[in-house]
Amino acid sequence: MHLRRVFQKRHLYTHGTEVIDERYIKHVREDAHLLGKAPTPSLSEFEAAADALRKVIDRIVLRTQ
Repeated sequence: MHLRRVFQKRHLYTHGTEVIDERYIKHVREDAHLLGKAPTPSLSEFEAAADALRKVIDRIVLRTQ
């Protein structure tokens, strides 16, 4: 969820969308209460996403050894 949230907020900024839309909610259902609001990424969201990505990479490395 953390990775999806950060990626989707990045997508909104990249494509100039100023509010969280239905497409965002389709991918991050946990944020349905934010529909129509500005996407405000936080440091804690980035930290949680980085931690999740670290775990994914660790699992990939372990499987390839």
